[in-house]
Amino acid sequence: MISSHSDISIQEKILQDRQTYTQEQKVKGPSIDLFYHELNDRSPKMRRLLDLVFGSMTYILYILLNPFILAYLRLSGVSSPYREFNGVGQFGNIIKARIYNIGYYQSVDDDTFSNTTTANHFLSKTNLFKLPLVIHVLKGHISLAGPQVLEDKFALELMNKYTDFHKRFAPKPGLFSPSCYYSYENSHSDYSNELRKDLNYASRQTLKTYLNTL
Repeated sequence: MISSHSDISIQEKILQDRQTYTQEQKVKGPSIDLFYHELNDRSPKMRRLLDLVFGSMTYILYILLNPFILAYLRLSGVSSPYREFNGVGQFGNIIKARIYNIGYYQSVDDDTFSNTTTANHFLSKTNLFKLPLVIHVLKGHISLAGPQVLEDKFALELMNKYTDFHKRFAPKPGLFSPSCYYSYENSHSDYSNELRKDLNYASRQTLKTYLNTL
């Protein structure tokens, strides 16, 4: 497992940002004109029902496909088929997350991934690399739709860069996301566009935005 080496936990950082944030302060990056306490999970009961029903169907798909995906990765020369990390859930709760290794990474100092293969790219383009996360949908840790599950140290890095970043943790993260924070190795990306999509989703947690994201 990859753990955060920061002196402050992601939960503490989110709590601090909730307490200190005001609309008058200078904002770095995109901003949504809502205070954090207004961004509660307003998902209807229908959304939670869809998570359970379609999450169960997706879990069955994962069980059926898992042996073939693992064989495909190994035949393609991928030595580590899984990527495990401490993911950040709603309000900073930590999730022991697992995805298939697609050869990408989130944090700029994470060298877990190396060369990508055809299998890596296939899993990335089809979003099948997220299938192992479906167990967290059934446990209620994440939703089918919502902001991407981020590694804890990467989330802290972006919270220090963007003033409003803590707001994306108001809703539950999702198996399918409006934005993507994965990048190629040695890529120093500007994530302001992804954050803008996440903040728009967080401020409009309706069945329509849920279905649109799916």
